[in-house]
Amino acid sequence: MYSVRQLCSFRWIASHLFVSIMVAGMLSLGFWQLQRLEHKQKLNSEIRLRLSQSPIDISDEYPRADSTTTTATTPVSCVSDSGDENDLGVLSRSATSMLESGVSDSGDENDLGVLSRSATSMLESGVSDSGDENDLGVASDLNSSVFPDYSMVKASGFYRADHEVLIGHRSYMGQPGWWIVTPLELQDQRLVLVLRGWQPLHKPVEDSAAPTGEVAVVGLAFASRAGGRIAASNPQSLPELSQVDISCFESVSGFDVMDIWIHLLEQEPDQTEFPVSIPTPDLSEGPHLSYAFQWFFFASGAVVVYSIVLYRKQKSLR
Repeated sequence: MYSVRQLCSFRWIASHLFVSIMVAGMLSLGFWQLQRLEHKQKLNSEIRLRLSQSPIDISDEYPRADSTTTTATTPVSCVSDSGDENDLGVLSRSATSMLESGVSDSGDENDLGVLSRSATSMLESGVSDSGDENDLGVASDLNSSVFPDYSMVKASGFYRADHEVLIGHRSYMGQPGWWIVTPLELQDQRLVLVLRGWQPLHKPVEDSAAPTGEVAVVGLAFASRAGGRIAASNPQSLPELSQVDISCFESVSGFDVMDIWIHLLEQEPDQTEFPVSIPTPDLSEGPHLSYAFQWFFFASGAVVVYSIVLYRKQKSLR
């Protein structure tokens, strides 16, 4: 009886509460990981369904609106305050020369995005070796526009290489580079952006020149990515953006385009060696299940260890 009263002292009650809170927290984290796993499975199932469908011709299905030249005003979100491309997260021309001279960059491509701190984002964003989930998006939620993310679409027309742009800080197989985005002019003169692929920094952009004749493309539709920035690049070079942000493209080009862009999968005629086709996203379930097991193991381990501590303490007080 004395030992039981000792274990009910203020000091031991505080210890009991601390362990209980820790165990509850670990269990909560375990169930949270299971919820994330379920959400990921639903997203992957929806994406696989969309990838299995026949491509939809955007010329027929997309709401028609005249594509006209505009006097563009740069959205505040696209403005480079200082003109420093590195502050914008966009690879500057000086950075290019540094990389060519052997200076490494500390970032790795993460998402459907910008060079991230750790490598993972092709389609949860630039491109890592396996693709960035944040940029191409294994998106946290699939949008509900005319063509939701990952819809299979097709289009035909002529590339407008005179309004081509680069998306900075994209890596592939460990090499730094760009994404190359070129407007495609459809038969009705509307424009849609096409992400044609990845180009390494050490190669001239001319190596990835778009075909001059009519092309037919098949790819995945994505909504505009928010938060894009315009790099203060050399006027004689291609404009450089930080993301496939359609409002930023309209600012630098002066053209209205559809509010979706196409991640190119197939093209007729085929592309040359460059740009390199960007891989489709990895639809694995991620580490959520193993993380959940780890948290449940930690919680059960804490209960077992603390029970042993209490047993030994009670035994010593007898």
